[in-house]
Amino acid sequence: MPANYTKSDEPIPGTGYRLTEFLGRGGFGEVWKATGPGGTEAALKIIRLGGTEGRKEFHSLQLVKRIRHPNLVPITAFWLKDADGSVLDDAYAEQEDLLTDDTGDSGSPMRGTMASLPKVSGVLAAELVIAMGLGDRSLFDRLEECRGQGLDGIPHDELFGYTEDAARAIDFLNSPVHDLGSGPAAIQHCDIKPQNMLVVGGAVQVCDFGLARMMGTDRTTSAAATVAYAAPECLEEGRPSHSTDQYSLAISYFELKTGTLPFAEETLQAVMSAKKSGTLDFSRLPEAEAAVLSHATVRDPKQRYQSAVEMVDALRLAVGGETETEKLAPWALKATARRRGGPTLTTAALLAILAAAVCLAAWKSGFFDRQPPVESRDDRAERAKLAAGYLASGTKFLESKDYDRAATDLTLAAEYAPGDVRALSRLGAARMQQQNWEAAAAALTRAVAIDPKDPGNERDLIRLSDAYSELNKFTEAAAALGRAVQLNPHNAEAHYSQAHCYQRDEAYAQAVAAFGKAIDNYVEYSRSATPTFALEDAYIARAACHIQEEQFDEAAADFDRVLAMEPLGLAGNRPLLEILAAYYEKAGQAEEAARWLKEAEKAGRS
Repeated sequence: MPANYTKSDEPIPGTGYRLTEFLGRGGFGEVWKATGPGGTEAALKIIRLGGTEGRKEFHSLQLVKRIRHPNLVPITAFWLKDADGSVLDDAYAEQEDLLTDDTGDSGSPMRGTMASLPKVSGVLAAELVIAMGLGDRSLFDRLEECRGQGLDGIPHDELFGYTEDAARAIDFLNSPVHDLGSGPAAIQHCDIKPQNMLVVGGAVQVCDFGLARMMGTDRTTSAAATVAYAAPECLEEGRPSHSTDQYSLAISYFELKTGTLPFAEETLQAVMSAKKSGTLDFSRLPEAEAAVLSHATVRDPKQRYQSAVEMVDALRLAVGGETETEKLAPWALKATARRRGGPTLTTAALLAILAAAVCLAAWKSGFFDRQPPVESRDDRAERAKLAAGYLASGTKFLESKDYDRAATDLTLAAEYAPGDVRALSRLGAARMQQQNWEAAAAALTRAVAIDPKDPGNERDLIRLSDAYSELNKFTEAAAALGRAVQLNPHNAEAHYSQAHCYQRDEAYAQAVAAFGKAIDNYVEYSRSATPTFALEDAYIARAACHIQEEQFDEAAADFDRVLAMEPLGLAGNRPLLEILAAYYEKAGQAEEAARWLKEAEKAGRS
């Protein structure tokens, strides 16, 4: 039997690791704080290999033991012990036949299910001891501290840094670059939650890889992470996807910011039902921020963001900040500054730009103990002069509809003056006319990030939403419009467009709310602008969303409003009216059913 450890024990004699403080226990074993060689500190995880959890731990260790990343808790050593407490030779832990498939046939060590455990001369390995980095506390601990101070959750700026760290770790694991013996593969952690994200010196490291799974295998797994954070594909199919960890990070972010989970009730049945139906409740967050989390937790894994960092970038946009990739942009752009007509960028120049950005990042983190280079007054004056010239010429080309030359000069203006919102805004407009949606979105995102509260951002945010819509990124488009209506709550046009983005994203409840705001602000908006949509259109679109939500009485009320404004206003909407009639017939309301069936026939003839 595995040993029962106490304080001052040395689980692996002669290694210098001695237990100092008990940290926690689970079905798999226990975790201790320990002193290591030379007085260092570490965490020791002691796992009993006889049960299912122990087998998962050993399997996961085989996946991650050689993987290193600044935001992953490092595994520094591990040992196997037999039932008598003897430490097994290291060579046995490296054998590729330690894991076999369910039939007992040899296969890839990463495809196994630990049906059999390592044996050495007939002796069964009974215990696994893992030495790993020690965190200051988990994010769940930090959440509890904040709640003890009367806060709902972790302050936003602090939490955002933690979330970015975790996203980088997740994307690194999820990248198909890890050679695990059967070719490059991606790894899903499968148990991302606040308890498994440790604060280490102000940054976050992801730990506890007990459910880690390699992507690309043809086997499913019955392992389930903590239910509240687990993606539906793991709970229902036992098969992780490329965005499984993104889903869990989104749930964790919401809990760490609000102190609650996004479920009406926290019973197992309620949680499973919400995941199955895709009705997670993020309403405690602002609308744009909630939309990002809704997109990251959609039921279909293919519809989520392409990466966890992309989700974080969308969150940053939703709350009005720079994206991760924009943080180095001003410095990188300075390195590319060139005079018009000069030589084009060579590969060496591009590498130099990248090197400059990397060096800047290292300096910002304190890697170099020096100050940034001092820029002379003459250099600043020269760049300002060049920026002004390119801004003037680019603006003239834009006004004359020479969009290619406009984009060229405005790009240079933005390079010489990366903080000039005019250059970026006009560059975004030129890129929109070129139908270069990606470049337009990049320029406009930078423009609105310079001063997120500037009322002038309203126009650029609407353009940004148009670019995202062209890219079929309707969640991001809705988030941009959400920021636009924060700047101008009476912009009925923006509310209407946002509602259609939600509708395209099948977020019907949010679409209903946005159509309602478009309707409420229609009259006031019409006093200063001419809406591109008719009020009847908004009522019909909202009714369609009500039907999707099975809110038939509300849909009928909207249709009645249209009929009151225009007797033939429902022309072309026969299918919706027939659905409504069928509902009332089923409900036993024959009179209402007949009325709407008559309207359906009329709409079909119109």
